[in-house]
Amino acid sequence: MLKLYTASGYPTAHGNVRSTSAFSWKAEALLILAGLPFEREYVTNIANMPKGKIPVLDDNGVIIPDSSHIQRYLTEKYGFDLDAHLSREQKAVGEAFRRLAEEHLHWVNNYAFFIDPAGKDWVMKSMLGGLPQEEADGFYQFLFDKLTGQLHAQGLGRHSREEIYDFGRADVDAVKDYLGDKDFLFGSEISSADLSVATIISVLLWSDIDTPLSQYARSQANLTAYAKRFDEKVFR
Repeated sequence: MLKLYTASGYPTAHGNVRSTSAFSWKAEALLILAGLPFEREYVTNIANMPKGKIPVLDDNGVIIPDSSHIQRYLTEKYGFDLDAHLSREQKAVGEAFRRLAEEHLHWVNNYAFFIDPAGKDWVMKSMLGGLPQEEADGFYQFLFDKLTGQLHAQGLGRHSREEIYDFGRADVDAVKDYLGDKDFLFGSEISSADLSVATIISVLLWSDIDTPLSQYARSQANLTAYAKRFDEKVFR
C-alpha cells in the first residue's frame, strides 16, 4: 500500500485544517481524488525526510518527495491527470496560480504564523502543544529564527508587516476575482491548480489566527464557499 509521510491537522472554529502543511494537504487530496488507497504516517521531525520536508510518498520502496513530484508520479505511474480536461491556455493560467499560491501566498502565511506575534499562540497550540513548555519554547525560537532568515532571503521579509499583508491581499484578490462565481478555478471540475490554491487559501481562512489578511480573506464570500466546496468534494 502507498504510504504518505505527512503532518497532522486539527479542527478550528472556522473549518477543519486537514494538515498543518498545505503541501501535505495537497498530496492527500491528490491520492484521494486518484482513488488510491494509502496510509498516513505523521512526521514530527522533518529533518529526517528526503530534502528535509514533507510530504513524501512511499510506493513500495519508490520514494517521491515534494507534492508536485508526487502529482507527476501519479500521472506517469497510475494515469491520474486532474488537468486532462483543460486547454493549453488554461494549464498555463493554472501554473501561474499554483506559483502565486505556493511561491508567494504560502510565504505570507509563514510570516503570519511564525514571525508575526499574532501567530505565536497558534504555533504553540497546534504544532508544539504536545511538547514540554521549555522544549516548545526552544523549538519555536528555532522556527522563528529559521523562517526569519528564509523570508529575508526570499525577499518578503525585507518589508514591513503592513507591506507584507498588502502583498498577500493582492494574491487573495487575484484568486477571488478570477474565481468569480465558478465552483472551481476553471469551472465545475477540480484541477491541479485548485489543489494548490484551495489548500493554501484554506490555511489562511481556517487557522486560529487573526491578522489583517485572514480577516480580509474571511470577508470574501466566494473564497469561503470555494474552500468549503473543495473540502466537501475531496474529503466528503
